[in-house]
Amino acid sequence: MTSIENSYGHPLERFHASLANLRAHPTTFTLEPYNGCSQGCTYCMYNQETNQQKKPSVSHRDMEELREFLMQSDHRFITSIGHSCDSYQPLERRLEVTRNILKVFNSCNFPVLLFTRMQGVLRDADILEEMGNKGLVEVVSTLISLDEGVRYHLERRSPTAEQRLHVVRELARRGIPASFHLTPHIAGLNDEKQLGSLLRHFQNAGAKRVYFSLLGITSSIESKLLQALKAINPLVEKNLMKSYWDIENCGFYQVSESLLIEEHEKARSICEDAGLEFFSEQIPVFSKGNGHEGIYRFKLPIIADFCTYFQERKKRFIVWEDLMEYLSHFDTVNKEYIGKVREYWDTAQLFKNTFYHPICQGENICYSQQDHLDLTKFTLPRRE
Repeated sequence: MTSIENSYGHPLERFHASLANLRAHPTTFTLEPYNGCSQGCTYCMYNQETNQQKKPSVSHRDMEELREFLMQSDHRFITSIGHSCDSYQPLERRLEVTRNILKVFNSCNFPVLLFTRMQGVLRDADILEEMGNKGLVEVVSTLISLDEGVRYHLERRSPTAEQRLHVVRELARRGIPASFHLTPHIAGLNDEKQLGSLLRHFQNAGAKRVYFSLLGITSSIESKLLQALKAINPLVEKNLMKSYWDIENCGFYQVSESLLIEEHEKARSICEDAGLEFFSEQIPVFSKGNGHEGIYRFKLPIIADFCTYFQERKKRFIVWEDLMEYLSHFDTVNKEYIGKVREYWDTAQLFKNTFYHPICQGENICYSQQDHLDLTKFTLPRRE
């Protein structure tokens, strides 16, 4: 076993490398206990090789380096565990890599955001309960439909909907914070009644929040995905690609702004009725909830936080110094993070999909609050 290669001398990887992450993910680092995923979801853009070798990515030596790094850190931060590959692969029953990682974070009192759909997480409820009592953990499951036919065609090797809901109920019963990813949300897969039922199941299971994002499509998954959707509902498959277009001819299909807004408004409204906090991974201003409790006491600020901060202060015009003053309140903010934020500020991308629009003031970029969203604008070519 070898450590994930990085320049830090420990198995953690910096997470805020993209604008998408800055919009939605308040974690400083990510850690994948395993390379490769056994679930083989049709829509997954991370693990498409069916013969991909599943193996641990963290060795005993890495564990010691991780412990040393955490103990020497002068502030606490959130680490996302299993974001790309489920933390509880079948190998975990024997190797206990994820369990040993959790032991390190618990003993060092560092918070984690733990991603898994698997029932194996309940084995580690003893550690998670300790961490939950200290506000140092949130477990995130993914569920996009209650329909077993959907699971069969899109997530065949994943647990059933009821098994995932049972896991969250058990975690909540033990006081372990849990939430759901409704990601990827596939327009048309659930009608409004079915979507409402799904979100109410989340609430009844004890989840506190929902993370929401529309399906992303790349050329590498397009064929298999459309084939699976056709088997589920030919109408969904037929309509889906009418709302996506590869605008830069780079193999990544972008959803139309009208569908993006429509689906967000629908899901957010149902979450509000069900008493669930709602966090958008695509349109920051749609996020609604208290993102400062539990593990989020140690968050890296995300773009939704920027917007809330300035809107609460009725700040309609923002210069770089205003943002720097706000970021100075976070121990987790460092030069690397500020450099990434500055990059997107200077290229007028930072506040995309918010009410703050870029304007030029001399040679500098500033942002002015408007009454409409600054969405990515493009015209969809007609499809025959």
